[in-house]
Amino acid sequence: MRSVFWTFHILILATLLLAFNACSKTPEEKAIEGYLKGLFAGDLNEFVKYSSYGYALDSMGQRNLANLFVTAETARAKESGEYQKVKILALTHLPHNEDSMPTANAQVRIIFGTQTLETTLELVYANFDRWLINTMISLEPHILEQFQTMRDPVVH
Repeated sequence: MRSVFWTFHILILATLLLAFNACSKTPEEKAIEGYLKGLFAGDLNEFVKYSSYGYALDSMGQRNLANLFVTAETARAKESGEYQKVKILALTHLPHNEDSMPTANAQVRIIFGTQTLETTLELVYANFDRWLINTMISLEPHILEQFQTMRDPVVH
Protein backbone atom coordinates (compact mmCIF):
# COMPACT_ATOMS: atom_id res chain seq x y z
CA MET A 1 0.00 0.00 0.00
CA ARG A 2 2.87 2.36 0.85
CA SER A 3 4.58 1.75 -2.47
CA VAL A 4 1.38 2.67 -4.32
CA PHE A 5 1.10 5.83 -2.20
CA TRP A 6 4.69 6.93 -2.96
CA THR A 7 4.45 5.96 -6.60
CA PHE A 8 1.29 8.03 -6.93
CA HIS A 9 2.98 11.06 -5.30
CA ILE A 10 6.09 10.74 -7.47
CA LEU A 11 3.90 10.48 -10.55
CA ILE A 12 2.02 13.65 -9.57
CA LEU A 13 5.28 15.54 -8.95
CA ALA A 14 6.74 14.37 -12.25
CA THR A 15 3.58 15.46 -14.08
CA LEU A 16 3.66 18.89 -12.42
CA LEU A 17 7.35 19.34 -13.24
CA LEU A 18 6.78 18.36 -16.85
CA ALA A 19 3.80 20.71 -17.13
CA PHE A 20 5.76 23.57 -15.57
CA ASN A 21 8.68 23.11 -17.99
CA ALA A 22 6.32 22.89 -20.95
CA CYS A 23 4.65 26.17 -19.94
CA SER A 24 7.84 28.17 -19.45
CA LYS A 25 8.69 30.23 -22.50
CA THR A 26 11.95 31.72 -23.65
CA PRO A 27 12.26 35.50 -23.91
CA GLU A 28 12.25 35.17 -27.70
CA GLU A 29 8.96 33.23 -27.62
CA LYS A 30 7.44 35.83 -25.31
CA ALA A 31 8.50 38.61 -27.68
CA ILE A 32 7.06 36.88 -30.74
CA GLU A 33 3.77 36.07 -29.04
CA GLY A 34 3.50 39.54 -27.49
CA TYR A 35 4.22 41.27 -30.80
CA LEU A 36 1.62 39.27 -32.70
CA LYS A 37 -0.94 39.57 -29.91
CA GLY A 38 -0.38 43.30 -29.94
CA LEU A 39 -0.50 43.66 -33.70
CA PHE A 40 -3.34 41.35 -34.61
CA ALA A 41 -5.37 41.10 -31.39
CA GLY A 42 -5.39 44.82 -30.64
CA ASP A 43 -3.22 44.89 -27.50
CA LEU A 44 -1.38 48.22 -27.89
CA ASN A 45 0.68 47.71 -24.71
CA GLU A 46 2.05 44.39 -26.00
CA PHE A 47 2.80 45.96 -29.40
CA VAL A 48 4.69 48.86 -27.82
CA LYS A 49 6.52 46.49 -25.48
CA TYR A 50 7.69 43.99 -28.12
CA SER A 51 7.80 45.88 -31.44
CA SER A 52 10.86 48.00 -32.19
CA TYR A 53 8.64 50.26 -34.32
CA GLY A 54 5.99 50.53 -31.60
CA TYR A 55 8.65 51.15 -28.95
CA ALA A 56 10.23 53.89 -31.07
CA LEU A 57 6.90 55.60 -31.74
CA ASP A 58 5.99 55.43 -28.06
CA SER A 59 9.41 56.85 -27.07
CA MET A 60 8.85 59.80 -29.42
CA GLY A 61 5.44 60.53 -27.92
CA GLN A 62 3.64 59.14 -30.98
CA ARG A 63 1.77 56.27 -29.34
CA ASN A 64 -1.32 57.34 -31.28
CA LEU A 65 0.40 56.37 -34.56
CA ALA A 66 1.22 52.94 -33.16
CA ASN A 67 -2.42 52.66 -32.08
CA LEU A 68 -3.62 53.48 -35.61
CA PHE A 69 -1.44 50.75 -37.07
CA VAL A 70 -2.55 48.19 -34.46
CA THR A 71 -6.21 49.10 -35.00
CA ALA A 72 -5.89 48.68 -38.78
CA GLU A 73 -4.11 45.32 -38.50
CA THR A 74 -6.57 44.06 -35.91
CA ALA A 75 -9.44 44.94 -38.26
CA ARG A 76 -7.69 43.10 -41.11
CA ALA A 77 -7.13 40.09 -38.84
CA LYS A 78 -10.84 40.03 -37.96
CA GLU A 79 -11.61 39.78 -41.68
CA SER A 80 -9.49 36.62 -41.70
CA GLY A 81 -11.36 35.10 -38.76
CA GLU A 82 -9.35 36.82 -35.98
CA TYR A 83 -5.87 36.07 -34.69
CA GLN A 84 -5.68 32.67 -32.99
CA LYS A 85 -2.04 31.85 -32.24
CA VAL A 86 1.48 31.67 -33.57
CA LYS A 87 3.58 28.57 -34.12
CA ILE A 88 7.33 29.06 -34.13
CA LEU A 89 8.72 26.80 -36.84
CA ALA A 90 12.41 27.66 -36.38
CA LEU A 91 14.47 30.07 -34.30
CA THR A 92 18.03 30.84 -35.37
CA HIS A 93 20.42 33.02 -33.39
CA LEU A 94 22.79 34.89 -35.70
CA PRO A 95 26.49 35.29 -34.89
CA HIS A 96 27.49 38.58 -33.28
CA ASN A 97 30.48 40.17 -31.60
CA GLU A 98 31.07 42.82 -28.94
CA ASP A 99 30.28 45.63 -31.40
CA SER A 100 26.96 44.25 -32.64
CA MET A 101 23.64 43.49 -31.00
CA PRO A 102 22.52 39.89 -30.69
CA THR A 103 19.90 39.10 -33.31
CA ALA A 104 17.81 36.11 -34.24
CA ASN A 105 15.46 35.09 -37.01
CA ALA A 106 12.23 33.24 -36.36
CA GLN A 107 10.28 31.42 -39.02
CA VAL A 108 6.66 31.56 -37.85
CA ARG A 109 3.21 30.42 -38.89
CA ILE A 110 0.50 32.86 -37.79
CA ILE A 111 -2.89 31.21 -37.51
CA PHE A 112 -6.09 33.13 -38.01
CA GLY A 113 -9.61 31.71 -38.03
CA THR A 114 -9.67 31.04 -41.78
CA GLN A 115 -6.11 31.72 -42.95
CA THR A 116 -2.49 31.14 -42.05
CA LEU A 117 0.47 33.35 -42.79
CA GLU A 118 4.07 32.15 -42.80
CA THR A 119 6.81 34.73 -42.48
CA THR A 120 10.21 35.42 -40.97
CA LEU A 121 10.59 37.80 -38.05
CA GLU A 122 13.86 39.49 -37.10
CA LEU A 123 14.48 39.80 -33.37
CA VAL A 124 17.00 42.11 -31.71
CA TYR A 125 18.17 41.89 -28.12
CA ALA A 126 17.07 44.97 -26.19
CA ASN A 127 18.32 44.36 -22.64
CA PHE A 128 17.81 42.25 -19.53
CA ASP A 129 16.75 39.15 -21.45
CA ARG A 130 14.21 41.15 -23.46
CA TRP A 131 13.88 40.90 -27.21
CA LEU A 132 12.13 43.21 -29.68
CA ILE A 133 10.70 42.27 -33.04
CA ASN A 134 12.48 44.39 -35.64
CA THR A 135 10.18 43.42 -38.51
CA MET A 136 7.03 45.20 -39.55
CA ILE A 137 4.43 42.85 -40.97
CA SER A 138 1.02 43.70 -42.31
CA LEU A 139 -1.94 41.90 -43.82
CA GLU A 140 -2.08 44.72 -46.38
CA PRO A 141 0.60 44.06 -49.05
CA HIS A 142 0.93 47.69 -50.17
CA ILE A 143 1.92 48.78 -46.66
CA LEU A 144 4.73 46.23 -46.65
CA GLU A 145 6.10 47.74 -49.87
CA GLN A 146 6.12 51.18 -48.24
CA PHE A 147 7.98 49.91 -45.16
CA GLN A 148 10.50 48.13 -47.36
CA THR A 149 11.12 51.38 -49.28
CA MET A 150 11.61 53.28 -45.99
CA ARG A 151 13.96 50.63 -44.64
CA ASP A 152 16.05 50.16 -47.82
CA PRO A 153 15.78 53.46 -49.71
CA VAL A 154 16.93 53.48 -53.30
CA VAL A 155 19.76 55.97 -53.89
CA HIS A 156 19.95 57.48 -57.40
